[in-house]
Amino acid sequence: MLESIAELHTRNHRYDQAISFYSMALEKSNSTGKDDPSNRERLFLCLAQSYVNNKNYNEALVYYLKALSSKSARFDYDNTEIIQVTDKILSFCDSLQSCQKCIDSLEKSLLMNKNNYKDHTYPKLISKLYETIATISHLQKDFPNAIKYFEKAVQVIQENFDLIRTELDLLVNCYIQLASVHLEQKSHHTIVVSLFQKALDILLKTPKEEDYEKIEKLSQNIGSIYLQKEEYEYAIQNYRICLETKMKRVGLCHSELISTLNILAEIYFKQGNYNDALVSYNQSYRMIMKTSAETTQLIQVYCKMGVIYKAKKNWDQALKYFSKALKTTKSITEYNDKERLMQINKEIGEVFYNQGQYEESIKFLRKVIRTEKELLGESCSNNLDIYLKIVNLYELLGEYQKAKEYLLQLFLLQKKLFGDYNLCTQATLGRLESLGNRIKDL
Repeated sequence: MLESIAELHTRNHRYDQAISFYSMALEKSNSTGKDDPSNRERLFLCLAQSYVNNKNYNEALVYYLKALSSKSARFDYDNTEIIQVTDKILSFCDSLQSCQKCIDSLEKSLLMNKNNYKDHTYPKLISKLYETIATISHLQKDFPNAIKYFEKAVQVIQENFDLIRTELDLLVNCYIQLASVHLEQKSHHTIVVSLFQKALDILLKTPKEEDYEKIEKLSQNIGSIYLQKEEYEYAIQNYRICLETKMKRVGLCHSELISTLNILAEIYFKQGNYNDALVSYNQSYRMIMKTSAETTQLIQVYCKMGVIYKAKKNWDQALKYFSKALKTTKSITEYNDKERLMQINKEIGEVFYNQGQYEESIKFLRKVIRTEKELLGESCSNNLDIYLKIVNLYELLGEYQKAKEYLLQLFLLQKKLFGDYNLCTQATLGRLESLGNRIKDL
């Protein structure tokens, strides 16, 4: 009868009265002397919901915790009823105060009932609440407390590891979040790497398909940190984990593999390991040709392979790939990347110079200057070295008048950019006078 009246008040939005009658029903149930936990839990939940309806969330939390305490003594942690109550509790814990209050209540219950240590429910919920506090602190840029509570969450999970193996996802997330906080705080890179590594080790121990993307991201993060610190072996090791995991997720031939292959090639190049760099770029090239990858990626690979062959002083192969890059760039009518064209022309000009083909070298280097003027105007200083190279080449060919023309252009640019008394300007002026005297003597 009391519950029926309470339900009637609830339907009519008279929540204070509903709370009053549910409380009387609970008191009556307790006074009968019969142990009926399911009825008592139902009344706890009814009272909690009534307090929610009345916007008294603190009291609602009290009764949800009472329901949880009773249910956790009867059910396993993964029982549907337990999950429903814990989800309700977590939905209220959206502030530091409410989280801490909930943790205090849970820890008090644990101290009062030692048997709860055999159950997963409390440590599971406490660890999630610590994570919530840490996340809120992180959002508020309160880094010390964010670190403190992420570490508390990790501690709770580790202390109950045999009980809550299913909470590995939460442990992984805590390690990742901790690493992110340390990154923002600019902590030493070894701290960040160790936390990312702990998360990665957990996932790699029993890799699941749904974890592949997380494994890729973690190994990529670790690899990028090692790359920044020029610890290339460790960078390669982690980018290879990233690549192998991607292959499991998307297959052996997919456009998503291209970027990782290119990064690996770049690391090998930085190491001076040109052969492995070429292997990775060749794999990337084959992937581009077999997938719907953008043509700009193909241009990039051609250029990178040209740079490697240039470093190996294999001028013919360098010219081959730079020429492919140039041809492909020109073939895309909508791709009007003049900066890219300028860079490729410069590379080809330098290759021809090293081959002793000076006239061809001048042809491409002049294109660099012409394109630069189109892009940046007459007073651009980005490629002053190109003017000097052209001057040197004309001198090698014995064409001193043309050499003088470009040297004069260089002098006027330097004068405009740096002034009359700049050392470079003065040096060019001296060379210009010397070249003029040589022409007179001919």
